[in-house]
Amino acid sequence: QDADSSDPDGIVERRLAGRLNAVGARPVVPVQATEAWWFLFPTAVESVRPVAWRGLMPRNPGNVENIVDPKSELMRQTSTHRRSSRYSEADSVAIASAIRRLTLTPVGICPSYARFRVMAQSII
Repeated sequence: QDADSSDPDGIVERRLAGRLNAVGARPVVPVQATEAWWFLFPTAVESVRPVAWRGLMPRNPGNVENIVDPKSELMRQTSTHRRSSRYSEADSVAIASAIRRLTLTPVGICPSYARFRVMAQSII
């Protein structure tokens, strides 16, 4: 579930955790949108379309939770002369797979991603 806005204290995540406890699940709450997390992994994003997207992603995005409308910004960043090569939500599976396959380290700051990593390590 996306928080769709800033959630520096993890309030949205705690609310979702309360609802998921009954089924033994844990929340994953990217702030703003999942696309904000993709800015942490420019190499993974660019690997989805290595020719069209090569070198388009910023390598020092800062705190990605501060990106206004990260989905639109990712679409803008990946815009090339061919509209069909622009990022779409369907690319998220390939980006996530590339992050895992390439064992990449985040290049920016993202409190919601940091909370996700702590949670994931606690269940491994």
